Amino acid sequence: MKAPFKNPTAAWELELDPANFASDFGAVDAGAGVGPVEQGIGGMILTSDNMEAIAQYMGAEKPQTAEATKIRDDFVKWYNDLWWYEKTEQSNYDLARNLRNRYNLANALTAADKAQVQDIIKTGLTTEDFMNEPDRRLSSGMLPGPTEVPKAPLIPTPWLIGLGVVAGLTIVVAAHGAATAAASSAVKKLV
Repeated sequence: MKAPFKNPTAAWELELDPANFASDFGAVDAGAGVGPVEQGIGGMILTSDNMEAIAQYMGAEKPQTAEATKIRDDFVKWYNDLWWYEKTEQSNYDLARNLRNRYNLANALTAADKAQVQDIIKTGLTTEDFMNEPDRRLSSGMLPGPTEVPKAPLIPTPWLIGLGVVAGLTIVVAAHGAATAAASSAVKKLV
C-alpha cells in the first residue's frame, strides 16, 4: 500500500489525486516530475513568497503604539536589506514570523485584544500545518530563534563580496604577471 502524499494541499491545488504521488517510503515519486530538486526549489520560492506577504502586511498595517512602530520600522529596514537568497532561508522566515507576532501583540490596545492575538499566535494555523509538518512553535507561540532584528554587521555583506572579488582578481592578475615574467625569463635564458 502506498503512503499518502507528503503535501496533499499541493496535490489538491493542482487538481491531482494524491494517491498517484505517493511511494512506499512516503516520498514524492520522482517519476511524476516532482523530485527532490523541484521540491527544494519550490520550498525556496514558497518561503520567499511568504516573506514577501509578511513584508506587505507590515508595510500596509497602521501601527497603534510606539513599540509597534519601532518593530515595523526595524522589520522594514531588515527586510529591505536582505538578498533574494536570504529571503528563502527558513531562519529568516522564522524571524519574520516572530517579528510579525511581536508587532501584532504591540499593536493590540486592550488586554482583551492582546489575549486574542496571543491565542492566535499559540493556536492559529501555521505554514507547518499546511505542509503537514510538525508544529515548531514554543509555548509562547513564537518560533525558535531570534525575535528581534539582528544588529547590522560592521562591514555590510555586499562590501565583503566586493572585497572578495577584488582580492580574487588581484591574485589572478598577480599570478598571470608572475607567470609571464617567469616565461619571459626562461625564453631569455634559452636565447
